[in-house]
Amino acid sequence: MTSITSGLYIHNANARAVDLSNLKKFELSKAPEDLYQRMVQGQEKILESKHSNAAGFSNSAANKDYAVVEVNGRIVARINNQGYTQTSNALANRLSGKGMPGDVNGQKGPVLAQARAEFIADLLGGKVVKSSTALTQGQYNAASLPHSVVDLQAMQADPMYQQLQKTKAARTLYIAQRIGQEDVKTASGDAAENFLEYMEKSPAERYYDMILREKGLTKEDLKTLGPEERAKLEKEIQEEIKMRMVNNADEKGNEI
Repeated sequence: MTSITSGLYIHNANARAVDLSNLKKFELSKAPEDLYQRMVQGQEKILESKHSNAAGFSNSAANKDYAVVEVNGRIVARINNQGYTQTSNALANRLSGKGMPGDVNGQKGPVLAQARAEFIADLLGGKVVKSSTALTQGQYNAASLPHSVVDLQAMQADPMYQQLQKTKAARTLYIAQRIGQEDVKTASGDAAENFLEYMEKSPAERYYDMILREKGLTKEDLKTLGPEERAKLEKEIQEEIKMRMVNNADEKGNEI
């Protein structure tokens, strides 16, 4: 067995294992902002994909047959209302590179299904037989298309999700500490006094300030909101505070 790039035998007597014992653990919560955001967003996408289910797929009119292509009385291709085409592997290879339409003037759906059916029929000398479940383009545009739904309960129970929340809570504290430290380093008088005042706040109060900052708001901005809008926002913030405080209870385990 060899590697593709070097031709080195995997079990070669000269191969040596890489010593990872001296590598430092990487704390994502303390990573540069660009790296932190890319890593978090990547993990969120993985979680959503992992816990997504197709909704309405089997019952959707969009997934019903639009037409079939027959050659000498034999069905060689089946196209649904979205334009997806089913053929044998041999025919798929034959169609590859032949220029089968990918859309019709930017549109998909029945217009694409019709174009693909005609393309295959012309190529093979067959005929298009429209199905009883074929939609018009207008019907297709108005239909409820299948879509993915995230199972939030399953996702939130995933250890990867729980670890990610701990990392976010640790990031909040890390940024808050850095802000306070920079204030002290770059200013005196009022800035130092503000930092000391900040450090005297409870964890919940610090989280409150940080979440407001993340939302691009100030306490003065809250005063300009209507009663209902402000109450809704305050409720969201309090729920976020509770979640971050719970997730940060064992902050030492936030290294990933």
